[in-house]
Amino acid sequence: LDEANRSGRIKRGDYVLMVVFGGGLTWASTILEW
Repeated sequence: LDEANRSGRIKRGDYVLMVVFGGGLTWASTILEW
């Protein structure tokens, strides 16, 4: 996220979707408004 922010790929007001997968069927996601 820091790299994307510093390079200008993420701008104020953008939405960032974060998805993670774990062992088995474990997963989680969240949406951040930058």
